[in-house]
Amino acid sequence: MAPTAHTFLGKNCDGGVSPAMALRLGAAEAGLTALYGLSGFPGTLTEWAGLRQNHGAAHPGGQHTAGDAIDVDYETNPYIVVRTPTPAGAVLFGGEAPSGPAPPAAALRLARLRATVVFDRAVAFLTQSSSVASVGARAPGEPTTSVFQRFGVASNAVSRYLQLVFSPTMPATLTPPPRLGRPPVADAARASQAALLAGIPAAERWPDPVARANLAAVLTDPAFAAAHPGWSTDVEFWFTQIMRDYEVVRVPMQFGPVSLAPAITRNPANGFLDLRHELVVALAADPPLPVMRWGVCDFGPAESGDVMHFDLAARLPSGSTGPEPPDVRIDVATTAGIQQALGSLGFDAGAVDGIPGDRTAAAVDAFRADHTPPLPAGGVDEQLCEAILAALTEAAVPF
Repeated sequence: MAPTAHTFLGKNCDGGVSPAMALRLGAAEAGLTALYGLSGFPGTLTEWAGLRQNHGAAHPGGQHTAGDAIDVDYETNPYIVVRTPTPAGAVLFGGEAPSGPAPPAAALRLARLRATVVFDRAVAFLTQSSSVASVGARAPGEPTTSVFQRFGVASNAVSRYLQLVFSPTMPATLTPPPRLGRPPVADAARASQAALLAGIPAAERWPDPVARANLAAVLTDPAFAAAHPGWSTDVEFWFTQIMRDYEVVRVPMQFGPVSLAPAITRNPANGFLDLRHELVVALAADPPLPVMRWGVCDFGPAESGDVMHFDLAARLPSGSTGPEPPDVRIDVATTAGIQQALGSLGFDAGAVDGIPGDRTAAAVDAFRADHTPPLPAGGVDEQLCEAILAALTEAAVPF
């Protein structure tokens, strides 16, 4: 049957939904309405749910075509990068599948790895230097609440970390925030402070004295140095690093086709998860209730990350084992760890698959040559591993 008009929590499902989706949404709304009634919240059900705009429902593409999917608050819940370990020790960096002309595979892989480094650095900055973000696809049997909590920690950390330098743009009223209508600064991960200040409009940032004062308040606290041994406490280092990270992490948050230089993106200082917990659990319920997919975690390790999306298709396995994905930490005692470490430092060592190849060898050579002073030519040895660990600490990359 063709999709028909439907409302969910007071917002239209643009394009309509299928009968099966209408039934699922009706069941979810009934449960949420009961919770709303018990909450004593003074506003409307729509306001309690935190909804900012109509839902995207039937339109060409995937499960949307038949009306079997909805996108909730499209403007504030982007497609992000996910990082899922495999039992064999590899690490997969997933995200939105390119449509049309795709960016070069190696460049896209490195851009996605760098985005997860920002997640890690944000979580570690707010806690301790050994902390990392848990942003992997759903583990077998993992409850939706656990997934929500994992991604929520990362989203909140990214927002709080970036807001030391950047002003948030989330409206106080339930309306979508403004988009960032400019491409990111070129080679942002290595850009100078001058290039970043020239490329990022002042309107997106706090006034420079305010940003530096925000940073100084954190960095001069003895607790920061105690929790982050070896990390810089220099205000200028972090002022530059946070501007780099803002530009790097917003690349996957684009509007339109996958691109390494998107013309329009979301504002990462707002975070990337703007959905109420009860809403997510009602839509992506756990067995034995009828199960829906949540795009952030149920598209498998290669294509998860779609925060806004819910549909009726079967959940794809992540390949992980255990009740939730294990932390992805850099272990330079392994080839995969060397690959991830070099990629985190900006040297393309190829896929993080644990298989040494020409690209990994070239990245090792490039790191040795770039080191100050240059390291003697060679392969992976104790000297290289020690130098990589020192470089990770200097760059504030958690491991």
